[in-house]
Amino acid sequence: MHIKMTHGALAASVKSISGSLPKDKLSPWRFVRIEAADGHVTFTACDGDIQIERRVKADVDESGVALVGGWQFVRFANAMPTGVCEIRTKGESKVEMASGESKFTLAATGVGDWPAFVGPGEKETAVFLPAVTLREMLRKTSWAMAKDDTRKKLKAVNAELDGGKLTMVATDGRCLGMCEHDLGTDAKANVSLPEKLVGVLLSLLGDDGDARLAFDGRAIRVTCEDWSVTSRTIDEVYPNWRRVVPAEPPSTVTVDRIAFLDEVGRAALSAPESSGISVTFSGRSVEFAAVCELASYKSSIQAQQYGGEAGKFDVDFKLFKNALGCLDTDAVTIEYTPSEPSKPQPLVIKSVIPWLAVIMPMRRD
Repeated sequence: MHIKMTHGALAASVKSISGSLPKDKLSPWRFVRIEAADGHVTFTACDGDIQIERRVKADVDESGVALVGGWQFVRFANAMPTGVCEIRTKGESKVEMASGESKFTLAATGVGDWPAFVGPGEKETAVFLPAVTLREMLRKTSWAMAKDDTRKKLKAVNAELDGGKLTMVATDGRCLGMCEHDLGTDAKANVSLPEKLVGVLLSLLGDDGDARLAFDGRAIRVTCEDWSVTSRTIDEVYPNWRRVVPAEPPSTVTVDRIAFLDEVGRAALSAPESSGISVTFSGRSVEFAAVCELASYKSSIQAQQYGGEAGKFDVDFKLFKNALGCLDTDAVTIEYTPSEPSKPQPLVIKSVIPWLAVIMPMRRD
């Protein structure tokens, strides 16, 4: 194998695959696989749960495949001088990386030492959608994933294909984010994307091109023009999140999103995390208040539209920030049901895009 490529292309490739290199130095997946053929070089890394392949153009003087120590290859690739980099095999046990007068030599191993990583099989379901759409769907839902490692099935984004739509949702029991996209397909599927896969996809998905999603009951593969990510899916049934979304709350208020977020941020400065901030919807105005031992805050903004009864809720300000912070729209509508402080009803936030968030208020005894 003998290839030539720019240091910029090499560094970008290494950055995109390094997220799936295992930390364990004895892992059977501790290698980076380098394959050169047909004017391209493909770098592959895997940790046993997720595999990332990055394919870039290169001058291929000699085709071939090599396995090298993953983290050592990453460090050497990042340290190469700017300019044209050469990667070539030296016999069967060494790989040389050179740029100008700088040369690194790595130990190589037989390609048979690369364990097989199984992706979607012959019965896979595959759909296409713009890469930017997939990225935005993940961004607008992943904020609601559970952070607790003991709740594996909630530490994920659920993807459901049904009724010609792709629906993505995440929830941790206190909040929920949901986004939809019309695909015009009769395909049906339901899989949960692990947190690590979601993070990798958010870092790789760009503004151009289409993404291909292929999945079966055990694995999912997302492919764009120059990269592919394969991951195991979560083997637990995702809860019925639709029961959490109220049908038609009787009261609504439409507000400027940025103005609402600004007031949430100011109120949060005087709010103990255990008590949150108080938000009161009272006709034409929305009032914000927070009190702690040494400070307090009170303010209000004008509603753009309103209807229904007044309602007061104590809410974890971080949930408002996460839900509204993932949007780019100017206005949002908040639907609510006035209720007893000891039995608060969920708040539903909607925008002009096919998205909604559900936030559970805190109980006040």
